[in-house]
Amino acid sequence: RVGMGSPSQIADFLYQYSSKMNKVQIADYLATGDDTDLFHKDVRSMYMMKIDLSMVDFAKAFRIFVCDSGFHVGGLEAQRLNRMSACFADVYLRDNPDCGIHDAYGGDALAQSLLFIH
Repeated sequence: RVGMGSPSQIADFLYQYSSKMNKVQIADYLATGDDTDLFHKDVRSMYMMKIDLSMVDFAKAFRIFVCDSGFHVGGLEAQRLNRMSACFADVYLRDNPDCGIHDAYGGDALAQSLLFIH
């Protein structure tokens, strides 16, 4: 990680240049590392701060997240898909606090269901 930059710098770079990069590789990088890997968790968190899902219903927000957020989750292994669906739930609840979903677990369960049909 020497010379790579801070999590914020990496998230900025990935987001800014996502149209010129392989979106599956961006998703793979963002989904790397579990909760004990603080570096990748911070990159993921910083990247998710750039996504705005406010004022849209759950299904549309999910489509925006998986299709228009600079990455593509198709082909990720199960653990990485779980991390990305948890990120979606966090972003959706952050941007829509009055949506009727009371916690991130409920949002994550719905997101995982949508991923399986997607």
